[in-house]
Amino acid sequence: MSLGTPPSPPVDRRARRRQATDAKIAATVIELLRRVGPDGVTMDAVSAASGVAKTTLYRRYDDRYALLEAVAQQLEVETPFDVIATGEPGLRDLLRRLQVDFESRLGSQVVGRLLAADDEFMAQWRERLVRPRVESLRAHLERGAARGDLRADLDPQLVIEMIVGSAVVADAMRGGLPADWADQLAATLWPTLAPTSA
Repeated sequence: MSLGTPPSPPVDRRARRRQATDAKIAATVIELLRRVGPDGVTMDAVSAASGVAKTTLYRRYDDRYALLEAVAQQLEVETPFDVIATGEPGLRDLLRRLQVDFESRLGSQVVGRLLAADDEFMAQWRERLVRPRVESLRAHLERGAARGDLRADLDPQLVIEMIVGSAVVADAMRGGLPADWADQLAATLWPTLAPTSA
């Protein structure tokens, strides 16, 4: 009998299958949010779009609200703006990353719906998806003002509203953010955000 390393535990296929099903459900919920909004995320719609049986969904979640809450808890929270320079090129880079983030996550229409929704279950989505990005954006603007890369008297909340509002409206009116949205918005905002010369 050898005293080598102990054998690794057997692979739990059931756990892997459950993880795969959870991932499929989450992806379907996010896709439904993008396409039809929060009201379109029903147990029937998730079952039909994901191929996961309704009985499986109801075993895991009491109702669509519990499903939405569970998926919100699974979402990865990133604040992608911490490492971007704060001057004019940094503003352009920040807006480009924000555009990619919006488009690769839920889409700016869903962000707009989340901001406007007062439903309690959507508040959790807003907290997980929108608030960390807004706070990261606010910190970026405040850091730029403190360093002298942006005007010292800028109103971070107003700038955030201009940026997020622009994304939501452009997406709604144009059916998606134009490829040059970030560059155009940076060129428009920079004269307002640039530090005043002494």
